[in-house]
Amino acid sequence: MAFSTLILAAGTDAQMKSRRATAAHTLLGKPLIRWVVDAAWAAGSERIFVTLDPNGRGYEQLASLVQDTTIIACADTTGASGAAGASGATPEADEASAAPSAATSAAPEASEATSATAIEAAIEAARAELEKAGGASELVVLHGTAALLTPQEIATFAAPQQQQGSVGPGPQRIETRAQLAQATKAMQRRINQAHLEAGVSMLDPDLVWIGPDVSLENDTELLPLTMLWGTTSIGAGSTVGPNTRISDSVIGSDCCVEESILDRVTLEDGVQVGPRAYLRPGTLMKRGSKAGTHVEIKNSTIGPGSKVPHLSYLGDATLGSEVNIGAGSITCNYDGSAKNPTEIGDQAFVGSDTMLVAPVRVGAHAVIGAGSVITRDVPDGALAIERTKQIVKEHWAEQHSRASLKQQAKKAKGVLRGALKTHSEDAPPENAPPTASKEAAAPTAPTAPAAPEAAAPDNAPEEQSKGRPQ
Repeated sequence: MAFSTLILAAGTDAQMKSRRATAAHTLLGKPLIRWVVDAAWAAGSERIFVTLDPNGRGYEQLASLVQDTTIIACADTTGASGAAGASGATPEADEASAAPSAATSAAPEASEATSATAIEAAIEAARAELEKAGGASELVVLHGTAALLTPQEIATFAAPQQQQGSVGPGPQRIETRAQLAQATKAMQRRINQAHLEAGVSMLDPDLVWIGPDVSLENDTELLPLTMLWGTTSIGAGSTVGPNTRISDSVIGSDCCVEESILDRVTLEDGVQVGPRAYLRPGTLMKRGSKAGTHVEIKNSTIGPGSKVPHLSYLGDATLGSEVNIGAGSITCNYDGSAKNPTEIGDQAFVGSDTMLVAPVRVGAHAVIGAGSVITRDVPDGALAIERTKQIVKEHWAEQHSRASLKQQAKKAKGVLRGALKTHSEDAPPENAPPTASKEAAAPTAPTAPAAPEAAAPDNAPEEQSKGRPQ
């Protein structure tokens, strides 16, 4: 039967204690509101309306997540509880369910009457839009975080015998982080069980997390602590993990990805990645190529059979087939204002610890000597070496050995002691009187004793001649 869907996502988010709207939080890598929207489309909904509060928290973020729907601007439609504000068709259903619920959490001050009125207004607005377009008037109303709903449940609720305009189906609200964790565990087990039944192996399903839009072919093996998000797809016979996260990537058949992070990359068949590699957006690894230990690649194409075995960075590079990149080699692709390309031809050999300063081209079959800084193009089949002159000092080790250094230190110490001893012998004793000057030591002629002076009278004046002792 034809029906349309109204998703209630306008409201406050007090219980999450988050800067994000509740419906924008993710479950297995996917925003909660997208779970609801995608399930409604899959159930056959002709149109989907989403209520959002233009003045509410996270309006722009939520609006960007539901661009394939019609947004109805309104106030809080989530409610603290209430007949329409609750996630189920009846309050009894809410109490009976042990599963986490799924609606944008309501503000504490939101009342039943306010929420119910807002929902009624939203329903009327949606129906007016449907009548204007001449579409089906039947309307299924869902909460914006009803992530556990399946398309089958939504389609069942759209059946004629169900009450149109009531919120349902079932109590599925997610209002708190605890409920989000419970819902994540429930959905993890549901998704993993489906993949196990389809021929995917998991050493421990409780330690593997797979998003709802991930596709896996049979004989794929997922080791513990593997996370697959977004629209990732993995071909038959590939092994992923342990401790690996892959987002929105395409992995071919018979690949091995070990202890690595892949984000928006493409691996053709038979590619090896890791352990501990980081492949960033725009990376294409062609058939049989390899990115080994502690390798980072960004926006680059690695040709068939080419190998980047370890400890290297390649950015904005294009490698031909059967290229070998030595350990510790990098492309210097950023000049401070722009990213520049590096091109390496078929079967070129780049020695260890090489810096390729972009823009630069290394021709086919060319060889780069280890430790080189390449700033100019290297022709096909050429050898390029850039190194400073090597200096060799013979017998240096002997001259600077530990024993030699000790001997030199001992000799220097003896010289210092001799200097200190000479200095102490020349210095006068500490309590010796000062040495008289040459002038004072020279003999002088004896002088006759001075004649006694006549005694001055008692009333004589005190004035005396200059220089005369007093």
